[in-house]
Amino acid sequence: RGGVGTRQTGQAAAATATAAKKFNDEHNITGKLYDATAAAANKAKEVNTKYNITGKLTAGATSAYQKASEFDKKNNVSGKVGSSISSGLTAFTSAMGGAPAKKKDLPSVPP
Repeated sequence: RGGVGTRQTGQAAAATATAAKKFNDEHNITGKLYDATAAAANKAKEVNTKYNITGKLTAGATSAYQKASEFDKKNNVSGKVGSSISSGLTAFTSAMGGAPAKKKDLPSVPP
């Protein structure tokens, strides 16, 4: 019995694929999708060239990173957050009945 159902499902899938290919051959759906995608990509490139969008985004991101880095150096935000996470994990481990882990030396990360 399982073979009949499987065969019928396979035949239905094959019929669907055949109908989809026939429809595509008649209406060139994949060709039209390709052309539309290429046109959109070309328009995006044209707009970017005209308005320098990626250059402005890169400059903005660089500036934001520099300001965040300066703020972190001034206020030690990453150190405070790291210390808080470490303390929280230690407290959680203790609350769960575990022993605090031994400190492991990790490689330093460049600033």
